[in-house]
Amino acid sequence: MDLRRPADEEFLHDLEHVLRASDLLQPFEADLDAVIDQRLARFDNDALKDSLRNYYRSGQGFEAISGEVLSNKVYDRIRAILSGEAPDLAELAALATAEDEEE
Repeated sequence: MDLRRPADEEFLHDLEHVLRASDLLQPFEADLDAVIDQRLARFDNDALKDSLRNYYRSGQGFEAISGEVLSNKVYDRIRAILSGEAPDLAELAALATAEDEEE
């Protein structure tokens, strides 16, 4: 008797974990700051940096940065699950709580 799950069933099971963890994968302010700082690093003009930082902190700029950070987190989580290196959801929840307390 073959006890292994078919690959598609295993993938759906792992995807379910990703979706349940999605609330825990939301972008934190530190995540957003890191992406914004990376984008602004190439500019020397402080006024331009301030203007772009404000753009990325509101409206469409914020949506773009938040979406990028969330996508990266989800892809990282999927890779970790598929490689067997994903932390348990309880560990992610503890990490999210710790990061919230720091803010």
